[in-house]
Amino acid sequence: MMQKLKMQGDGRAASKTPIRINLAKSGLDTPMAEPKASELLIHKDLDGFDKARMKELIERSFGKTLTAGYLEAGQLGLPVELVILERGYQGVVIVMKVEGVPYLDKFAVSPEFQGNGLGRELWDSMRTAYSSMIWRCSKDNPVKGWYLKNSEGNTRSGDWTVFWYGLDSSVAEGLAPKVAAIPQTVLSRPALSAQLASKVWVIKTSGKLCDTQEKIAALAAEVKRLTERGLKVVLPHGGGKQIDAQLAANGIATTKDEEGVRITPLEAMPIISEAVASINKQIGDAIAALGVTVAYSSNTNISLVNGEATNQRTGKVATIEVAALQRLLEKNDVVVLSCLGKDAQGELNINADNVAAAIAQAVGAERLIMLSDVPGVLDGKGRIIPEMTKEIAEALKGCGEISGGMAIKVSQCLDAVAGGVPEVILADGGGALYDVFSGKTGTKFA
Repeated sequence: MMQKLKMQGDGRAASKTPIRINLAKSGLDTPMAEPKASELLIHKDLDGFDKARMKELIERSFGKTLTAGYLEAGQLGLPVELVILERGYQGVVIVMKVEGVPYLDKFAVSPEFQGNGLGRELWDSMRTAYSSMIWRCSKDNPVKGWYLKNSEGNTRSGDWTVFWYGLDSSVAEGLAPKVAAIPQTVLSRPALSAQLASKVWVIKTSGKLCDTQEKIAALAAEVKRLTERGLKVVLPHGGGKQIDAQLAANGIATTKDEEGVRITPLEAMPIISEAVASINKQIGDAIAALGVTVAYSSNTNISLVNGEATNQRTGKVATIEVAALQRLLEKNDVVVLSCLGKDAQGELNINADNVAAAIAQAVGAERLIMLSDVPGVLDGKGRIIPEMTKEIAEALKGCGEISGGMAIKVSQCLDAVAGGVPEVILADGGGALYDVFSGKTGTKFA
């Protein structure tokens, strides 16, 4: 028989030992993608849990690094009130208190379980345990829209949006500055070891630059030279040219939105997946033939990009599986990645520039190189702009000199700089790659 939670006067679960509940049988209103029967463990503190697995869960959910000592008692100066954990460490809720009011400090679901109903189960379990709650959300948190739908009010405080339910607005707004002042515990810093991150270059190439064996061989030879210098290379690639050809051969028209991003209908995904898998294999085979240790689709099951759908099966990067990428880089000198990601519904087609920039930021790469079919960002007279800043980019976009695919590339490069990547270069991948990799040509971003 399922044990029910006994509430204390402050709305908190009274049990001192873990309670196992099956929400699929609890009678709660839990709209889910499909019926589930998650076993949730409920405890008043963090004792008795596998903290290494808990840390990995939180970091994978947020795509960021958890500060050292977070899972140790008293690290924040806020006592842990309640922990709700999915038994397989796929989701967790951690509740603390701020001036006697329940404060949701962590709400995390692993990428594989996002969108399948586990988040709703955890939320409803928390709502059962607490009649009121306050929490905060950063502006770039992809769950912000969900919080808007599941809260009763919100207010801005500094860099945070503070949400609540079950509280008088005056009380919540009075607490908002104190909630916003709580130290951050998930940080956008490299989850790779500093020694490894300092050796990583992310080099993005395109389908146009991989449409002949000669081009692929030239790229493989230069990548080998980089590995001989002790560098690790992550090589995300697109496949626009090959995808267009395969879609046309199957009677599917290529359509793009106003920004030049491909719109991907569901029926196109198997064709796109096959096209990029072929490119991935060709690049990986060419690098492996030179005696370089390389992880790619033919020898490794690589799934590092968690995405968020934006238009049918077109998506954008949500998080990167940094821990999994580190394991691959510890065993290989090169990792070749396609432009595909995943969400709860399956594969997503993601712009390869977005994938490359996100990976470079997530791992704290030493350098990001965007290889293109042009020598760099060009001005109105066709001259290479040697250095690009946000202000210059906005001016060029405003007068129409940067648009479409180039505007996307420039935006992703600037995002990488803002995200802490020390060197970002956009250059011609069809010329002398040695000059590109040595920083002698192309547009540098600052």
